[in-house]
Amino acid sequence: MESTTNTKNFNKLIITFILLLVSSHAYADNKTGKEYLSLGIESAESEKNNEAIELFNKTISLDETDAYAYYNKGRILDRLGRFQEALDCFDIVIKLNPAILQAYEFRAAMLDKLGKKEEALEAYNLAIQQISNNSDLYYLKGSLLLELQHFQEVIPVIDLAIKYENNSRLANSNNFISNLYIIKGVALSKLERVQESINAYGLAIKHNPSFALAYYKKKKLKKRFT
Repeated sequence: MESTTNTKNFNKLIITFILLLVSSHAYADNKTGKEYLSLGIESAESEKNNEAIELFNKTISLDETDAYAYYNKGRILDRLGRFQEALDCFDIVIKLNPAILQAYEFRAAMLDKLGKKEEALEAYNLAIQQISNNSDLYYLKGSLLLELQHFQEVIPVIDLAIKYENNSRLANSNNFISNLYIIKGVALSKLERVQESINAYGLAIKHNPSFALAYYKKKKLKKRFT
């Protein structure tokens, strides 16, 4: 009888200990949505992409209206090449908080990457309505117009990209400004505005004297028309 009582008491102690462990773990992980969001951003900056997504999902599970969690999740999904999922995230961001203006840019870029070119063009136009001085948007739109062979439209768009070059995330690249002039030069050459095209390639070289593509384009164009 005494042995049975001792066994029961021992079992109670084990159960109590397990409950304390579970309670302690739950308390330790009792973070707010904003804390998960912050941890997710840290993971994203360290390129721990899957971990970041899990943390953003935890934020969303606690607050489905947290637009920044969807925005940051979308950025990571884009990085991983999961463009449709990223597009879905940016759609939600714009619905929840239209003031997150970069979401318009990334939404357009996702449509572009998914091959939905005409929809992407409309989305770039909408993004430009929200951020009219963003060089990257004009660059992306100009590149798409060139791909769609809307050569006449390319030129003023790229001119605006050049005008607002100081408002660009991509401008840190040595080739960014040179690439703008390359795109302009290609459009001009397609319109048979030869000297203007040569001048554009020359400006590409001026901004980056080691940019081999600009020399090649310029030399090829001169050879073609001499």
